[in-house]
Amino acid sequence: MRIPFLAFACGLAVVAHPLHAEPEPAAKAALEQMAEAVAKAKAISYHIEAKGVGGVFEMLPVTKAEVIAVRGDTPGTWKMRVSGRATAAGMEPTEVTYVCDGARHTWIDYPNKRVLERGGTDQLPVGQAVMTASVRELFEAQPFSKERQMPAMKMEPQADLDGVKCDVIFLDPGPEQTKTRYYIATTDRLPRRIEMIIQGAGIDGKRVSDLTRVKIDTEPPPGAFAISTPDGFTFNSVFVPNTPTATATAVPQRERPVGPNVGELAPDFTHTSAGGDKTQLYSLRGSVVVVDFFGTWNLSSKRTTAEVEKIAKQYKDKPVKVFGLAVREASDASVTKFFKDNNLTYPVLLKADESAKAYRVKKYPTLFVIGKDGEVVYTISSYDEKSYKEITDAIDRALEGPAKPAAAEGAETPRSKAAPPTKGGSDAETDGADR
Repeated sequence: MRIPFLAFACGLAVVAHPLHAEPEPAAKAALEQMAEAVAKAKAISYHIEAKGVGGVFEMLPVTKAEVIAVRGDTPGTWKMRVSGRATAAGMEPTEVTYVCDGARHTWIDYPNKRVLERGGTDQLPVGQAVMTASVRELFEAQPFSKERQMPAMKMEPQADLDGVKCDVIFLDPGPEQTKTRYYIATTDRLPRRIEMIIQGAGIDGKRVSDLTRVKIDTEPPPGAFAISTPDGFTFNSVFVPNTPTATATAVPQRERPVGPNVGELAPDFTHTSAGGDKTQLYSLRGSVVVVDFFGTWNLSSKRTTAEVEKIAKQYKDKPVKVFGLAVREASDASVTKFFKDNNLTYPVLLKADESAKAYRVKKYPTLFVIGKDGEVVYTISSYDEKSYKEITDAIDRALEGPAKPAAAEGAETPRSKAAPPTKGGSDAETDGADR
């Protein structure tokens, strides 16, 4: 299905220009080149900042977002991810995390702590921000179809936007109608700025959308078109295909998100070991990986490294990789000394603070078992006498094969029921404990 777009905030549509208008050949050629570049693109990504300029337009929300889009399996469709924020004077900021796979629309409802999955966007509270970020003209089945039919367009002097030389074309449909100015990069022929201009009837202002970090045909990161359910949120899916495209063709399989929940793809990381070797998680596909987030400043972490050592030795002859990920350490030397003093032989990866954030680690130690195809299959924090068997049972299951398929379509699953079998306890040290 085509991604739907809300009306432009001003609510004014482009209409036909008065008779006898003639497009300038150079402007028409520049517009055609832009349309052709978009039509050939298999993937487009960019950062956008959209805001109002002049008069009442200053009151429009300022939207800043990252957009990733790739072509869907059905011609004329796109898969898309929009993440960012919309702010306006006197209003609470609107956080935006939204994905569409061509049939489903999934987004995080932050105020109500829900991840919602629907077949349409009628219940999409962040709709205006999403539609502002996902520039309509780029993702039509025929890019810039309305714009290319305008009889009045002219070339303006070239402009430089942050070091990018741009051709500038101005489209004028007529008096008191929305006019458009495109700044088109002379390199990839993609837009870098779009100005929607309204003048007349006492109104004089415009909506300006600046596109930076524009990339074309770049492979999206794994899990780009899925959303990981944050801690304390529920996942609510009431998905019924409600569009001709979705009902006429097979619904795409739900992509697994990247995140620390069981069944999600474990966030990638690259860290250097105490010996100077670099380890990237994604390069270990085909092996079961055990990662233990710990700190030598944390008593529970120090006690449980002996248990992790037992796990490493038990599986040393099997495709199982065990790593300690050191977090918030005063120095690398203190970690290396601790491992040496305690005869710990499994690799320790240094400076893993950012990875701890990606894995949403709140207590130390926290251990994850990651399956052969990169999915989280088990996680635990705060070890006790039962922990060793639970961890080894999870490793044994992961050695047997990949994770089970995702739940059936239309499932309405509270995340609390689908949560990983994480163990916690009152003695678990949180961030900053034993510091």
